[in-house]
Amino acid sequence: MRTGGAAGFFGIRDTIGRPDAYEERHPDSTWPTARFDESTARGYVQLRPPEIDGSQAIPVETIAAFADAMWEQATKAGPLDADVFDILTEHTIRSAGLPFALKIEDVLVRRGLKPKKSGSGRRGGYEPEQLLEHYEALQRIANTTVTVKLDPPNLKGKHQNPEGLEYRGRPYAMTDELIQPRFDGRVIGLRMYVTPGLAQALSILGPVGQQIAWLDTKALQFNPHNQRHEKALCRYLSWIWKTRARTRRYDAPLRVKTLLERAGFELNEARPGRTLNRLKQALDTLRDEDVIASWGYESWSLGDAPARGWAPGWLEANVVITPPPAIRDAYSGLYNPDPPKPLSPDTAFEERLRVTRLRLDLSQQEAAQAARISQQAYSRAERGRGVSAQNRRKLEVWLATHSPSEQSE
Repeated sequence: MRTGGAAGFFGIRDTIGRPDAYEERHPDSTWPTARFDESTARGYVQLRPPEIDGSQAIPVETIAAFADAMWEQATKAGPLDADVFDILTEHTIRSAGLPFALKIEDVLVRRGLKPKKSGSGRRGGYEPEQLLEHYEALQRIANTTVTVKLDPPNLKGKHQNPEGLEYRGRPYAMTDELIQPRFDGRVIGLRMYVTPGLAQALSILGPVGQQIAWLDTKALQFNPHNQRHEKALCRYLSWIWKTRARTRRYDAPLRVKTLLERAGFELNEARPGRTLNRLKQALDTLRDEDVIASWGYESWSLGDAPARGWAPGWLEANVVITPPPAIRDAYSGLYNPDPPKPLSPDTAFEERLRVTRLRLDLSQQEAAQAARISQQAYSRAERGRGVSAQNRRKLEVWLATHSPSEQSE
């Protein structure tokens, strides 16, 4: 599915999708606030009801009641909110930023939830609890305001903005309508009328659509309770691959510490092996579901680590995660980098590897398989981290086989 790819969008979605993202309540904090700081965007998210927008004379008691309701909503925020936010984003892209209608049932369908079948005198469809859970997530997003500060763009000339950009507002305005009331007064349907905020539409659509990223729909279908780490990793990798699409260096290593932070893991300092195994489980799940093509440590192995005190070294270890072919195919039409220049005989070995792999449009895993070495060994060689004599010979053969004739003359 298509979703937002800008740093500001990722910061907002990542924030509302984290349990306990909102700061603790204190006397000076009227509204729940959660802050984020990404590569080129930083800001904060607040839960504030639309009823107070533009109102100057609201009784103190009313403000206090609204605030209590928002703090109660903040306790329920989490991964489901990020799912719903992505579904709204998808509809925003389809509607080119114009208002659209959305049924609650459509949200459940997009998340892969199936309604119960009717029979034996029982009404089929989704359970009221399921509908209510998703309705509340939509209401939290309707109550969300964002403030985003963007770094100055890399522009030249007199029109560049040295101060950067800042925008504030609601990502979405919503009204709801009950549909299909039953004879007994129960409602079996609910339709939302959604209007994307201007800043939200611009941050998603952007110039020539280059703010759009591709996200595997399995991110929506992972259970928000016991698979929230998989959800978070799926979204983080989607954003990382979007930022690397222009250079096509999709499988540049990521630190274990970064993956843990982005996935919402907390290191079990007493038993770090449990955290290691849970991260492995999450990455294996993404691989088995074809969200990623492969993963592996660049140069770290538990077998080579000391019996005790290995956790600090593990946190600094690098993991190479290869995207599926669908990711590279999706971005190939958006970014068309200039072809690599011919390599001279004195070009560094690691640069020859990288340029040749990119020219062939291969991942590190695919290049390693072609050269008949491990992915970890190939990654170390391409980064200039050392290569054994045996692997060096295999890579030289692979280069000689796949390099253009002008490079070998």
